[in-house]
Amino acid sequence: IKSAASDVPRIDFSDSTNGVLLLEKAATNLVTYSEDFSNAAWAKSNSSVVSGFTSPNGDASAFELIIQSSNGYLLEQISYSAVTGQSVTASIFAKNEITGFLAFGGATVAGTDVYSIEDYGNGWFRHTTTRTFTTTFVGSIQFIIYGQVGNNVIFGAQLEQGYATSYIPSLSGSATTRLADVCNNSGSAQDFNSEEGVLYIQAKVKSDSNSSINSIGISNGTDSNRLSIIMYGNSDLIRANMNVSSVSQFDFLQYGNNPEQYYKIAVSYKQNDCKIFINGVKVGVDISATMPSLGTFDRLNLDIGNNLYDFYGKVKDLQVFTEAKSDEQLAALTTI
Repeated sequence: IKSAASDVPRIDFSDSTNGVLLLEKAATNLVTYSEDFSNAAWAKSNSSVVSGFTSPNGDASAFELIIQSSNGYLLEQISYSAVTGQSVTASIFAKNEITGFLAFGGATVAGTDVYSIEDYGNGWFRHTTTRTFTTTFVGSIQFIIYGQVGNNVIFGAQLEQGYATSYIPSLSGSATTRLADVCNNSGSAQDFNSEEGVLYIQAKVKSDSNSSINSIGISNGTDSNRLSIIMYGNSDLIRANMNVSSVSQFDFLQYGNNPEQYYKIAVSYKQNDCKIFINGVKVGVDISATMPSLGTFDRLNLDIGNNLYDFYGKVKDLQVFTEAKSDEQLAALTTI
């Protein structure tokens, strides 16, 4: 399986030393000079920057920011519009704490903010603020560092619609877009058993207030014949279902889940003997399901089976077994 955006798998090590497959939707960094804080696009008041400091990437592209007084700031202003319920996220890497870096043209704009900080090692932290608007907004967003006197080392400013994605360098004076990752069409008919087997994943997805259906499954390239595991970013639902010749054979629904948490999910399928286990617990059974004919399933897709509802999240493990498993085996496979 390869990422269509980069043609090689993107491996993320931020929460696992073994790394996980990282799949993200398309995103645009609206900051025009995300690494060059000396550029005139960044307005400075009672502040200055010095180049040549070691960045999280290990090169010398980070800057030291020196703010001389409490009313000093570093700022890039970006035009933006949003409707109620939409979100915008600002993020930056820094050596020291940053208490404020997202403002709205100097005005107060109705919305709710969620702040987070992630340790990237070597003294670097990524600071993130997501604003979800509770009213329509048209104006300018200020990516601003202010209100803190002293020195800091900074790198990689990013402003994007929706939740925070991985860093997108924006180096040429305009917004920069990363294409969506797409992983599809792994394997062939000889790798799968359409009549029985197990589809297993360990994965998590981002919490997303927009409609967010993240699918992994085996199929024949259509929605008519597929087995899918679906993790929702906009609700607490995990789902697994199978279609055979466009007829639903089972549809397992499990509520009460957290999109930001890893889950181990296994679906065992066999004629009149289908079940789903989540984190070691059997949460659904179906004893009246018809299976596809031999040779129907011929690919593994990180989508619903027909190039819709791509999976965006982190995948630690993904396996397909050619034989159904017992309850004891499924419990052992999925226990956290």
